[in-house]
Amino acid sequence: MEYEIEVNKRPSIFKEFDSLNGEGRFCEVTEWANGEGVDVSFSDQQFNLSWDEWRILKELMNVFETQYNVAQSELKKLVE
Repeated sequence: MEYEIEVNKRPSIFKEFDSLNGEGRFCEVTEWANGEGVDVSFSDQQFNLSWDEWRILKELMNVFETQYNVAQSELKKLVE
């Protein structure tokens, strides 16, 4: 059985950061080849989200931060 090899150039972003224990870590977000979502990778874990899942997660995190004022100083460090 022959399989076709498909080569894709997918948008990807990468950022290194220090974790709370001072350990160097990274986060990378890469769009799926079919454009329907993203892979999110941290140094030791990965998860996959469709764009609908990504949007609802962002919405819930915004509510969580606003309503509960949870660790905003820590979250801001990650995007600086």
